[in-house]
Amino acid sequence: MIATVSFAARILFSLVKKPHLIPTAMRQAVSLAPQRWWASGSHLPVPRSDYMAFRNVTLSGNPDELPTAHDAIVYLEWCRSMRALPERG
Repeated sequence: MIATVSFAARILFSLVKKPHLIPTAMRQAVSLAPQRWWASGSHLPVPRSDYMAFRNVTLSGNPDELPTAHDAIVYLEWCRSMRALPERG
């Protein structure tokens, strides 16, 4: 849990430098939070551990290695750019 809080703090600090990503970060936080996360006793709406392990493997090959704040910012930039694409249909 301490690693999660520390990781979140590093991302928040990085977002201060890139305020245009704050809406994207908020959207991602809501979309990745487990349903009824507050009922699980968690103090923060963190994504499920199996999802984070999968994302970590795709990033670094190690399910236990947390991404850097830079990795998170790059991910948020990517999310933001994907929303800007026209919808197919």
